[in-house]
Amino acid sequence: MDYHEMSRTVDINYRKSGWLLAVISAVIYVLLAVRGKQHPAILVTAVVVAVSAWCEAWPLRIVIDLLIKIGNVMHKFTNPLMFGLIYIVAAVPTALILKLLGKDVLNLRYGRTRSTYWITRPDGSAWKDTFKNQY
Repeated sequence: MDYHEMSRTVDINYRKSGWLLAVISAVIYVLLAVRGKQHPAILVTAVVVAVSAWCEAWPLRIVIDLLIKIGNVMHKFTNPLMFGLIYIVAAVPTALILKLLGKDVLNLRYGRTRSTYWITRPDGSAWKDTFKNQY
């Protein structure tokens, strides 16, 4: 069960969600007004959503449920896209650079002459001591 399936079983606080939408609409109106652009429809929307949140009106429930459904659909596309971009931009170049430099960060090379892969500690400390005060 992923987060979006769990969110369907959790009760949604429509009043808090409505206040959040009203605040977001008001902030957008203020930011546009500071830039000299007047959009009274955004202010009217903020007021209507705030009144709907205060009264817990049923149209607000429909709008919030619709926004949740849109978010769930967007999740199906954006999540794989973002993780793919992170992999291509970060992991692949790092691996190529390490490969070109001949680095073996994980010490995975097979050694025919090695009798053991045990790493000896230069200071001779016991392995139990390394678990104390890690941070």
